[in-house]
Amino acid sequence: MRQISDPPRLTLSGFGQLAREVHLPILRRMAGVRLIAIADIQTTRREEAHRLFPEARVYESQEEMLVSSPCDGVIISASPSVHASLARGAIQKSKHVYLEKPAAATLAEAVRLVETWRGSGLVGMMGFNYRFSRAIESMREKMEAGCVGRIQIIRSVFSASARVLPEWKASRNTGGGALLDLGSHHIDLFRYLCGSEIETVQAHVRSGRTEDDSVILQMTMRNGVAIQSFFSLGAVEEDIIEVYGDAGKLTVDRYALEDVQFTPPSFKRGRLLRFANQVASVVPRPGWWKKLRSPWHEPSYEAAFTQFVAAMRGEAVRQYPDFEDGLRCQVVIDAAERSAQAGLPMPCGEGVKV
Repeated sequence: MRQISDPPRLTLSGFGQLAREVHLPILRRMAGVRLIAIADIQTTRREEAHRLFPEARVYESQEEMLVSSPCDGVIISASPSVHASLARGAIQKSKHVYLEKPAAATLAEAVRLVETWRGSGLVGMMGFNYRFSRAIESMREKMEAGCVGRIQIIRSVFSASARVLPEWKASRNTGGGALLDLGSHHIDLFRYLCGSEIETVQAHVRSGRTEDDSVILQMTMRNGVAIQSFFSLGAVEEDIIEVYGDAGKLTVDRYALEDVQFTPPSFKRGRLLRFANQVASVVPRPGWWKKLRSPWHEPSYEAAFTQFVAAMRGEAVRQYPDFEDGLRCQVVIDAAERSAQAGLPMPCGEGVKV
């Protein structure tokens, strides 16, 4: 592991909405780190970065920033079309990298990224921050403990309301579309929750307001668990994962619940518990204001950054999602897109060494 300064010096590559409204506020309040520079190709964004955080130097490119402002780690939050190239550039400069999802716009680029990173001794962490959600961690623990018995199926919805999107999000060629933007999060969570890989996928992709803005996936994992998912950039604001077993159901509703919800299998008990949960949902609980401020104030972002810094120091206390996890997610996305084109189920990862 390469030695880092104390406190670690971090830089931001890309200063769009996520970096501006999520990354910068977290880095400003995190103890024990220094944000020393920000890079973005757009003049207006560089001006905004300077206005919001004048302490940091501002650059037009990541390459210039890494040469002129020596740092320990780079947080990459540019558009997905340049994710892999920026991450590879940072690794080649011996920098630790936190890369927002997805790992790349294409499978080939994700493979090249992992090939560059393997053996470097550097932290290559994917921005699958929802792994650090308290509710998701609780769901995983309950699944491992057999709380719902034999898992029958997982269902999920991750959708956003119709809105004016950045130009790059409106086109698949520049990294847009619901599958890359939203689906990548849940695909990673399915792997994380089940401890298994997705084996086959069938996809139906639709273009409404923008290209590939809605997708329905049917997936099967190697352990036999079936998955149904809907992702959309033009529906309602919703982020729900439901795990059905023969002994009950677990639900995580990221925008409404603070923890995982258990529903027993019997009709009477399940109905009573659902009623109790509905009553409890209208009573303010500690942290309710964070739910109202989501998604930009989702606590798992800060937990993920904290883990990234700990990993840079060699002090990580839990496994974090790395670039290989990013590649495995990209394998599923690639198979889904090929399935949508062919109208047939597709195996995941044929000919790809992960």
